Amino acid sequence: NREQSLVARAAREKKGVTVNDVTAAPDFLPNPLLPHTRSELAVPMMIGEQVIGVFDVQSETVGRFTDADIDIQTTLASQVASAVQNARLFDQAEAARQEAKSLVEYAAEGILVLDLTTGLFTESNENAEKLYGLPHDELMKVGPGQMSPPRQPDGRDWAEKAMEMIGIAMEKGTQVFEWVHVNAQGTTFPCEIRLARLPGGHPRLRVTVTDITERKRLEELTVQRARQQEMLNLITQKIQSTTTIESALQIAARELGHALGMKPTVVALDPAALTGKE
Repeated sequence: NREQSLVARAAREKKGVTVNDVTAAPDFLPNPLLPHTRSELAVPMMIGEQVIGVFDVQSETVGRFTDADIDIQTTLASQVASAVQNARLFDQAEAARQEAKSLVEYAAEGILVLDLTTGLFTESNENAEKLYGLPHDELMKVGPGQMSPPRQPDGRDWAEKAMEMIGIAMEKGTQVFEWVHVNAQGTTFPCEIRLARLPGGHPRLRVTVTDITERKRLEELTVQRARQQEMLNLITQKIQSTTTIESALQIAARELGHALGMKPTVVALDPAALTGKE
């Protein structure tokens, strides 16, 4: 929006501007670093319809620039604009790649890339290496088959079930299921697997592995408590149906003994012991 600027004029009009005697040009803006300028050529650097800069050439000679110079400098400005745009796009892509890499590296879950052609992992984050107990180089030599027991908890062969889950993920794009893996030290651990189909012609899946050992422990604890509460409710009902204290104690001892896996228990009331008299 500067009136006294050939550079601003070239950007506004989106075309080359040349002045062969700047002393006679009302819109010439002197550059204090170039006090001997007598002619100037300004060409916009265009990407499509977008101006990303102006290519400015100045000369100490009056009448230095011709229409041919404008054509040459316009071509050069276009090439420079493309180079600048490519550099910007590269920087943006690199920044996005680094951000994505950081998100993967510091994710709480284990994240890997599975090559369906070879059946081996090709990428992994640090948490995946910790889960499987293998350094990166060694983890890249194995796949789910080497890190799974022969059979899953439901009794199915690991390969049969894995192929089914992979098929669903490739067809629908994603698949989530529970699995049991075994680490390099031979310890099995339950986990939640999330498969996501990766774009491209080469068949690959992103595999997200979450250790759910603690979740399973809490689920089992909840089930045990529910069973215990159910047993207590049944025992309470049986006790409440009795008509004597002795019968109530006998039922309580018998049922609790059965529930706790103890030997049969005998309970007897001794009034004399209660009163302290023979």
